[in-house]
Parts: sequence; structure tokens; C-alpha cells
Amino acid sequence: MALRPALLARQAETERLTHYPEATHDDFMDAGFHRILQPRRYGGHEFGLPVFYRVVVEIARGCPSTGWALSLTAAHVLQVCMVLGERAQDELLAPEGDFRAASTVAPVGVARPDGPGHVVHFTHETSLLDLPVESGSVGSQPHGNPMYAGRAPSFFQGESAAVMIGTVYAADEDARIVAGRSLLLEPDRTHADLHDYQRHLGEALGVVRTAGPV
Repeated sequence: MALRPALLARQAETERLTHYPEATHDDFMDAGFHRILQPRRYGGHEFGLPVFYRVVVEIARGCPSTGWALSLTAAHVLQVCMVLGERAQDELLAPEGDFRAASTVAPVGVARPDGPGHVVHFTHETSLLDLPVESGSVGSQPHGNPMYAGRAPSFFQGESAAVMIGTVYAADEDARIVAGRSLLLEPDRTHADLHDYQRHLGEALGVVRTAGPV
């Protein structure tokens, strides 16, 4: 992936900042990653979930924490278009919304206003597991796309799996390091010449390349 060298180069800065740097944000915006799941009605690409997961895998391959951050902020437009009605979606996304949002699993419920301009406590607990989706969801009706009519937990598991697969794919970087690192007592040979390194690295790459298509 074209961004991988830049993500690798920015890993130390990302670690220092505890978030990915502005240059990475600009790259994501230019690439349209935050619009992968956004409905076309609101200026998004409305690609399927496999496309989103593959992008997250490749970003995590260059920097796992950046892959997770992208997934976290770019994914929740899906929940907006599952659980919120057309009017709320228009307010959040129209006409060609630039939408990014994180999420939390707790607390959950209905937010109640507490004075002008303030929204505070949750007073009625609910769960994304309880949403009736047999005939589509409230949010999916304007789009006619079943992607917006599912329950969220299975999608959340896919997000985590994509980040983990991308992280383990970073074993490709280990292959480069192993091939370029000389042995202490035999500097004319590298770690790649040792069967133990070959075996362990081969097992790791085999497992992740099996998991990726799944």
C-alpha cells in the first residue's frame, strides 16, 4: 500500500503524540477513507464492509495504533445510518457530510438535555443487540442498502479482527529485519540463515495469510 512507508516512518511520532499526526490525518482525508461506509446520498462511497476491513488491515500493517484509530473514527457512520432516522442523518451528514466520530459501549441510553446547550446523563438503558432488524432498521430506510440494517456487535468484532490481522501482517517487516541483521559471531551470515528464525517467521506468516481471506 502506498501509505505504508509513511506510516512506518511516523510510528515514533505517533507514539510520542499518543495519536496519529496531522500529516496522516491529511492523507486519510485525501484518500477518502472516512467516506468508505458513508452513504452516497451524503457524499460517501458506500462501499461494502470487505473494502473497509481491507483498508484497515493495510493501515494497521503500517502502524497498528493508527489502523485502530482510523477504524474507530471512520466506522461509526454505519451506526448512525442504522439507528437514527432520516432527519437526524440529514443534520449530521448532509449535504456531503464530513463525519468522524468515536464511540463507547457504556453508558448507553437516551441523552436528556440539562440546560441550554448542554446534554448530560443517560436515563434509559438500551442495547444495540436489541435492535429489530428483520425488516430493516429505521436508519436503513432512506438508503435501501442492507449494510445499514444490521446489528453492530458483529461489525465491531470485524473491526478488531482487521486491526489484529494487519498487526500480524507486520511480520513482513520482521522478515526484512531478519534478512538484514548479521549474526554476532558470524557477521557474514544473517538471522535469515538460521532454521529457527525461518520456522517461526514462516508459521506466523502462514497463520495470518490464512486469517486474512476469512
